[in-house]
Amino acid sequence: MRFKNGLEMKKSIQQIYPLHQNPSNPYESTNEFKKSIKYYLAVIALGLNLSAVNSCNIRKYEKENLEFFGVEAVIGASIGLGLSLAALSPLFPKRRNISMVGILLTTAAVVDLLYPTVSSLLPGVYSVHGQPLWCDGKYFLGKSVGKKGKCIGELCFTTGMTGYQHTITDPSFAGQIITFTFPHIGNVGINSKDNEGKKIFASGVIMRELSSASHPSSYIGINDWLKENDVIGISGVDTRALTRHLRDHGSQNGMICPSDNINLDCILQELSEYISENGVETTNKVSLSNAFQSNSDAKYRVAIVDFGVKTSIVLRLIELDCAIKLIKPTKGFSQEVLGFKPDGIVFSNGPGDPKEIGKGVTSEIDIILRSRIPVFGICMGHQLLAITLGAKTVKMSSGHRGSNHPVYEISSEKVEITSQNHGFVVDSKSFPSNVNVTHISLFDGSIEGIAVKDHPIFSVQYHPEEAPGTHDSHYLFKRFIDNIKLHKA
Repeated sequence: MRFKNGLEMKKSIQQIYPLHQNPSNPYESTNEFKKSIKYYLAVIALGLNLSAVNSCNIRKYEKENLEFFGVEAVIGASIGLGLSLAALSPLFPKRRNISMVGILLTTAAVVDLLYPTVSSLLPGVYSVHGQPLWCDGKYFLGKSVGKKGKCIGELCFTTGMTGYQHTITDPSFAGQIITFTFPHIGNVGINSKDNEGKKIFASGVIMRELSSASHPSSYIGINDWLKENDVIGISGVDTRALTRHLRDHGSQNGMICPSDNINLDCILQELSEYISENGVETTNKVSLSNAFQSNSDAKYRVAIVDFGVKTSIVLRLIELDCAIKLIKPTKGFSQEVLGFKPDGIVFSNGPGDPKEIGKGVTSEIDIILRSRIPVFGICMGHQLLAITLGAKTVKMSSGHRGSNHPVYEISSEKVEITSQNHGFVVDSKSFPSNVNVTHISLFDGSIEGIAVKDHPIFSVQYHPEEAPGTHDSHYLFKRFIDNIKLHKA
């Protein structure tokens, strides 16, 4: 058979050997396949699988937390990626239908990755392996962290990017469920130096992603640490959505619980009936008591009325050559404070409602103030001092919690970045005339510091020890020591 040119010969060969029957040269069918819908589906599957494999980083799930959905996402996305690549490859012309299988596996993986976010918007969706967080009738699904079980407490959020160990062990968080707005928690593990209390008093912990630990000073991962301390947590939660909800609707009670056998009516009733302990009984539970030993031969004697003092506050004073005595705010504690013959007195931070705690301690604080010994109040101590002096406190909508709060000092006209953790604030409308406002918040204008006229007595709402946080406010401890020096002179 003769052909006029090469084109006629090619057409004749194609009639005898159609492309789909010619496995010897699979590249010839590529252009035809690119015109089909399966090609575009395979390209989409490839892109989604690459994204899914990247998101399914195995360090997101610690070894003891590899539950079904986490494993499914990793395996499904990985297999789906391989099948999508095979479907696009010209070396597999007879296997292009597997692109549909790749897409199905991709869907399973991607849905699992997005499940905590999507399920928070869809009512009536439950996961047997999930751990839901209930808040004001709204719920967020995630994975169990730490001890598995149920906990209830006041939901709050903190905006600090570092120092999660300081935060979790801060006694001021007693009875609260802490939401971390920073997405990765646990990446530096837990060390033996950063605990702020004798144990964890927070009711629960919420995080976006549980990271694996990698730091030379870490001796345990945060997941095992929470288990050892019987603390219930949840990861995989859309913490941005939860924070916006708390910001817009105010602090409220929340519950972390297993997702099996959920009874919505019982949960909502339990949340509405829950009343946290806000009185002196709470401060006595979280007090360090006599757990701290300090140098009795130090230059200055300082009594700390311990409403839930952080270890870092004690350490800052010891660094300034102070002999420390911790005193619980029990009945008649003013006599114990004055009996120590201190050069200075600190009213510490602590949990609870200052109005409720003040009912049992303001009379004792008044006796101490009449001694004219230099006084330094911090956080809860600041609020109780203000109440004793005649001011009132009010509950804030969502509080100040984090290590990035700007505060303006009126006398120096300087701004300092502070670490804060409080849900109540001194009311500026009921302020006594014998007290000056020394610091204000640049976020909302609330009172952040006060000083009594003609007396060595001052206090701040924030945490000058700043653990975690910057060192902008360490000067306040030196100011306290300067007051002691003047008083002794």
